[in-house]
Amino acid sequence: PMLVVTVNIPTEEPAMFGGEADGPSCIIIMYFTIAKHTLEELKNLDTASTGTKLFVEYCRKAGSDEKFRGRFKALAVVEEMESLGFPSFITSYNGKPALVTKSGKFTRHENYAEMTVNVHMWAYLAKKGLYMLRDEFPRFNVNIGFTIEGRKDEELPEVLLGGCRVMEFDLNKVVSAPGSEKEEALENVLVARSTDSWS
Repeated sequence: PMLVVTVNIPTEEPAMFGGEADGPSCIIIMYFTIAKHTLEELKNLDTASTGTKLFVEYCRKAGSDEKFRGRFKALAVVEEMESLGFPSFITSYNGKPALVTKSGKFTRHENYAEMTVNVHMWAYLAKKGLYMLRDEFPRFNVNIGFTIEGRKDEELPEVLLGGCRVMEFDLNKVVSAPGSEKEEALENVLVARSTDSWS
């Protein structure tokens, strides 16, 4: 069993008005296998950890409950960002968690669960900021993690579902996906993998 997180990042500058929910994209795919001790916990939820119980509940509800789906939380930390010369209004956002709400879609498959994050649906300023930083991506080493937000005492503490490290990501060097009928619709794929996932 796996958790797959797919992120669609626009490759063109966003429009201030009339932004589309789709378009040319770089697709980042992160997949995480379930840790052995978590598989053991799943055999008896009565004795399972808080994080395991919350994730099971999320898998049951997120496909149809928009509010529950919006509890999926992402966290990205750019290493040594203060030394890269960016202004404080940018560095102040480094490491701040963000909830994936309307831009997220959760799907349960036979052997894995998938969370898709469509950055095309983000607010204009967020997309614009991301686009402005794209040429700086190769300088970044980014640690990315995901969790489900706990909102009750019995749902805390929050635990990491999965995490990975993206190093020197260059949008100009990713590989075009084969098999597209329209060349202009070709998307790019970066795959990040982890064999040690949530606990």
